[in-house]
Amino acid sequence: MNTNPMQNRQNMSELSTMTTEDAWTTAIDAVNFPVYVKPLTFEHEEETYQAEGNTNTGRNTKFYGIVVDRDRTGVLSTITTVTGLYGTLPTAQVYHDLMTELTQMGVDAHPTHLYLSGSGGQQQLNVAIKGQLSPDCMNTINMHVQLITSVDGSRRHTVRLLAVDEKTGSEVIGVCNEMFDLNIRHTKAIHESHVAFSAIISTMITQWNDEIMPFINLMGDAKMDRSMALTIVDESMKAAKVADKVIDEAKTFVGEAVDSSDVSGIQVLTGLSDFMRSKYDDNDKNARGDDIRSRLNKKVMDRMEKLLIKLGMEA
Repeated sequence: MNTNPMQNRQNMSELSTMTTEDAWTTAIDAVNFPVYVKPLTFEHEEETYQAEGNTNTGRNTKFYGIVVDRDRTGVLSTITTVTGLYGTLPTAQVYHDLMTELTQMGVDAHPTHLYLSGSGGQQQLNVAIKGQLSPDCMNTINMHVQLITSVDGSRRHTVRLLAVDEKTGSEVIGVCNEMFDLNIRHTKAIHESHVAFSAIISTMITQWNDEIMPFINLMGDAKMDRSMALTIVDESMKAAKVADKVIDEAKTFVGEAVDSSDVSGIQVLTGLSDFMRSKYDDNDKNARGDDIRSRLNKKVMDRMEKLLIKLGMEA
């Protein structure tokens, strides 16, 4: 087996410049590393024993370790402990299932970014759904889906619907907040390990066309002055419990981006989104940025919907 293309703890990989075939191949290859569930043992008086103890529910059980060779160099690392009921879900197969179902649906989809945690326990794949651009908006905002997975059980397998500004690559905050849990669990039961994507993706495309694209276009028409724009940024970030220092940085960043008396709602959203990308989208801060985006997204959306009502432009 070849070494991982994302070895040496490289966390983020850019796939958008590759051909679609190469992007899928690279993503699947990067997460196709050995993952084992092995008994945890210890030595006592020259005897070997399997570790055991009580779970959070008070049940006595034997413990196992999730052991991975993330970089495929032959070096195994134990990244977490589990019980004997645990069965890891192979991420490479999940990615292959997503690619296959999108192809069968006739959806033109291209992987753009892959995140792989330093331990190998968590993965995140962003896929652009082509042909979903908002035609009436000054910004080239397109539909993406984000598949979140883990081999260590630390994150539920979910699919998020994203709006992404294709000019900058930034996720546009405050446009959509849809997340679907995949009906699969980290157990040994085979029937709980299958992923069916077609119904979820179809629902997301419908929501994008019927709800999100009209909202984006309204945001392009909604006008305000610079002061109101910075007030929306300030109030949204405070409601999301973002640190004051970060709020001040965001207001400076957005203020420079929208230095005008005629600011559109979409300019505020993309300005704030570009700030989040510049501050958090690197290998060390990606997880923290996702957490803040998650809290901020709904707060920004709420305030933008109130702005539309104030302007008499309800969706």
